[in-house]
Amino acid sequence: MPINDLARRYLDHFEQGLEIPGGLPHRKALAQLRLDYSAQSLERIDLLLRQMRERLKPEPNAFINDSANQNLSYLLAFYIGETISRFTGQRCDWFKYEELREIAPPELLADYPYGFNTSITCVFERDGFYVPLSPVLQQLFFDDPDFTVASSAQRVLRRVLDKPVLTPRTTGEPAPVPQNPIIYEAVAEALEFAGSATAFAIWNVMEGSDHPPSLTHRFASGKVLTQNMMFLSWNEAIENSKKVLKSNAENAQVSALTYDGFINLPSHRTDALVLELQAYQPLPFTAHIVIPYRSAKKPEGFALYAPRVLDLSIDAAHLPAVREGFFSGIRSFNPGDMWDKHYLPGV
Repeated sequence: MPINDLARRYLDHFEQGLEIPGGLPHRKALAQLRLDYSAQSLERIDLLLRQMRERLKPEPNAFINDSANQNLSYLLAFYIGETISRFTGQRCDWFKYEELREIAPPELLADYPYGFNTSITCVFERDGFYVPLSPVLQQLFFDDPDFTVASSAQRVLRRVLDKPVLTPRTTGEPAPVPQNPIIYEAVAEALEFAGSATAFAIWNVMEGSDHPPSLTHRFASGKVLTQNMMFLSWNEAIENSKKVLKSNAENAQVSALTYDGFINLPSHRTDALVLELQAYQPLPFTAHIVIPYRSAKKPEGFALYAPRVLDLSIDAAHLPAVREGFFSGIRSFNPGDMWDKHYLPGV
């Protein structure tokens, strides 16, 4: 079983100033790092680790055999994984090595034998296996400018910066000409449904409220069913909803999961609505889209930023259908000018 609760407990205890059993050294220095889950904060961790290496000259075995130092290493590892998870908008599951043995293929275990650096590892929903302790220990014990916390994380982080950005078709811009009208129609219809579900989520947050995990299904009959899982915790609701998406237990034609989250844009970290779409018929495919927004609680007021397509299981040539359907669905929601009124281009 994943140790996600342990990861969350480490981060919560640090953020709330609570004691971590076994102790946590260098709390003052950690507090000065401004650990705000931004990509830049990973560079600040590198700086701290280099300073510790140069000033303290830690001996590897003595360091990792100390429980307080272990806590420091684990805290930084959990933070790195959580930062990547937030930046890329994907789930992260944590494993101790003995638990990793139960799920990992033999060839991966052969490449990553047991050691302190592999005592905890994580698996990202889309980007797979990651060993955050390795760059932490490398910077702490060795002068290696090519394997830093920031550079190690960049192999995952940079993928978000290259993701397609959706913008609505401007006035006078001609509609796209479908290369395959059947596929185009199937994709556009599924995204129109997803856009409508997203519009409801936007309507929820535009006045400053949170949008709890919401799962909406459309059936072949045209019937639409929405499931709210308020009786579950936030993470449980998302996890259960994803299981429903995979199993299609409702025998739906298309289903959309929306929930409130956040994402790190190239310029800043911000709130974001997350859309996970699963189309079952007539064309099975998935889409994962994040809609960044500025909270209504901010002094500047509510604003919508351009959506990012984090994952699309069909060819990118079908993005015009994604774009058309998504914004058509948003504008089908009453009030229909919600996007145009709040959209802030260029972010």
